[in-house]
Amino acid sequence: MRLAIPVAAALALAGCASAPKRTAAPAQPFPDAWYGSYAGTMLVDMPGRPAQSVPMTLEIAPTEDPARWHWRIGYAGQPVRDYALEAVDADAGEYRIDENNSIVLDARLLGGVLFCHYAGPWGAYTVRYDFDGETMKFDLVSTAPEATSTTGGAEGVPAFDNIPVIGWQRAVLRRVP
Repeated sequence: MRLAIPVAAALALAGCASAPKRTAAPAQPFPDAWYGSYAGTMLVDMPGRPAQSVPMTLEIAPTEDPARWHWRIGYAGQPVRDYALEAVDADAGEYRIDENNSIVLDARLLGGVLFCHYAGPWGAYTVRYDFDGETMKFDLVSTAPEATSTTGGAEGVPAFDNIPVIGWQRAVLRRVP
């Protein structure tokens, strides 16, 4: 007899995931509590390449539309990316980030953390924004476009693809006046 373990529990048991320590919930709802300008250094790691440090900024601000917010991201030496965060179904935590260039990415608010997951011609990406009241933590994990191998699939066990992680970008951004 096999014991079925939910994937999240299995990852936690295997040491692949852990429960982050959360501060008290913000007094204001998302994204109002996140309004502001943030700055810090983004670290970029890719296999076989030296790590890079890149200055990064993020500005979140209201617009005249109560279901749309400015979401401006800046990286040193590049023009600011003037995106917009849009509510699809705020009660269900459904949002999207409109890059204003025909790319609109679905986003989900889970446990006070905003996640996006999308795939393109160069691979798949998982993006995470986590605001703790003082700092904005940003992570982007990129994976290869194709699996390198498949495991499982025997004796009633589901098959899983191994898809290599090919990059990790992360930053701790601090609110600036």
